[in-house]
Amino acid sequence: MCVVPMMATGATDAKHLARLGVPCYGFSPMRLPEKMDFMRMIHRHNERIPIDALAFGVQVLYDVVANFCSRAEEL
Repeated sequence: MCVVPMMATGATDAKHLARLGVPCYGFSPMRLPEKMDFMRMIHRHNERIPIDALAFGVQVLYDVVANFCSRAEEL
C-alpha cells in the first residue's frame, strides 16, 4: 500500500467560522484504488469513491476524534 498526501483546492465554510474563532481542519482520509483517477472525477457527473474508501475514512475520522476526546482533559 502506498500513502500519498495530496492537496485539493475547494470551497469551505471554514473562513466564516475562523472569523468567529472556531478552528477548522480539512482532513478527508480515503484509501483509493491505485488506478483510480480521482482528481479527474472531482465535481463532475461521475464523482464517486468506492464504499471501501468511505468506510476506511469513517473509521480513521472516528479514531482521530475518539483519541482527541480521550486526551481533552490533558490539554
